[in-house]
Amino acid sequence: MLDQTAEAALRGQYGGYDWTTIQLGCSGARVYRLSGPTDLYVKLMPSGDPDPANQPHREAECLVWLAEQNVPAPKVVDVGTIDEDDYLVTEALPGRPASYDWPEHQRMSVVDAIADFAAELHRLDVASCPFDRRLRVRVPAAQEAAAVGDVHPSRLPRPYRDWQVGRIVTELVSLARIAGREEAVVAHGDYCLPNVLICPDTLRPTGIVDVGRFGVADRYVDVALMTYSLSRPDLNEQFGPGHAERFMYRYGEIPADEHRLELYRLLDFFA
Repeated sequence: MLDQTAEAALRGQYGGYDWTTIQLGCSGARVYRLSGPTDLYVKLMPSGDPDPANQPHREAECLVWLAEQNVPAPKVVDVGTIDEDDYLVTEALPGRPASYDWPEHQRMSVVDAIADFAAELHRLDVASCPFDRRLRVRVPAAQEAAAVGDVHPSRLPRPYRDWQVGRIVTELVSLARIAGREEAVVAHGDYCLPNVLICPDTLRPTGIVDVGRFGVADRYVDVALMTYSLSRPDLNEQFGPGHAERFMYRYGEIPADEHRLELYRLLDFFA
């Protein structure tokens, strides 16, 4: 359980701000928006979580690297550890999440902006990126998560939610083996609608957030997660399969590799 001492210390340090709770995650993460002279976000997380998305120090390193590449992403204000908890403080970016309720006539433009941003990100220099998220890293991590019971089939899409964990891992390893070579790019790693910000006036991207899973990976990591985010009505009501197809067309991936879509959507549930 998150130690309130860390939160209390940060509230004292940023006492001139109004704190609003944004997220209380199942993993113990807490995210707050701080309104003040400069709007900030604070992320608090118990130390030691194996999921890179829940490692504030790693996310801070990713944000610094992105800034060096002139990619719009939150500026790191502070990162550290208090007692048993890690924290990250960043400046807020302008824009609204792509998951915002857009007027119908703007939705295709939003999808185009998301696709263009992905393509731009994927053109960054792989050789200069120090963060590795390829299958050689993620598959063993998935196997380890399964071994310690950190997998919950009820969260998976059908048919996997009805499978035993061992069978799911076997399927994952098989899908990864069949996939063969990876088309390595610099990938966001959790490229879904809430993590891309869009200017409501220009309908152009203003940046990306939640980059803890960022790193070198097959470009289908981002393609698979964004099309999944766009096409599931239980995740949003304004987008659908047609918008996912539009994303693929704009990104330049027609026809899609259905095998890699399935692989990276399944792998995402293992972090």
